[in-house]
Amino acid sequence: MDKSNIRILVLDDDPFMLKLVARMLAGLGFSSVVTCDSGAAALKQLEGAGNPPNLILLDLVMPEMDGIQFVRKLVEYHYVGSLVVLSGENERMLQVAEKLIEAHKIPVLGYLKKPVSLDDLAGLLGDLHPGDGENRHALPQLARRDRAHRPHARPTENQKTHSRADVTS
Repeated sequence: MDKSNIRILVLDDDPFMLKLVARMLAGLGFSSVVTCDSGAAALKQLEGAGNPPNLILLDLVMPEMDGIQFVRKLVEYHYVGSLVVLSGENERMLQVAEKLIEAHKIPVLGYLKKPVSLDDLAGLLGDLHPGDGENRHALPQLARRDRAHRPHARPTENQKTHSRADVTS
């Protein structure tokens, strides 16, 4: 798999988190990474993008436009990629957010609790590749379901990585 073909947008209001996640993604081989510190900046990025991101890593709690409000805007923009939710919120809140996002017909590959660890990020994004066919911007949903059974995707003691399969079982 050529990870350089996967376009990723990281949206978080915390500059440290933006740098941290961008460096982790680069270390994992993802070279097409854009960071934005607000929902408005991310929407401007989407407006100007000839090739929108395949994947958005999205913080839920941000000033002015929170993650759920941003998702509503993604629906208006007819976004066809996938999301990973990043947040320091409790697990129940992350599960509710994931269901709300999926109700908008945007696939959620999973969620990561902050602070994000390299192992958890690698476990969640390990099998990603651009989709083929009509929806070339989307990532396959099959990768999300397989992730729950990968040994290196297990959470550390202080962190948890969740896939939809974990939430619905």
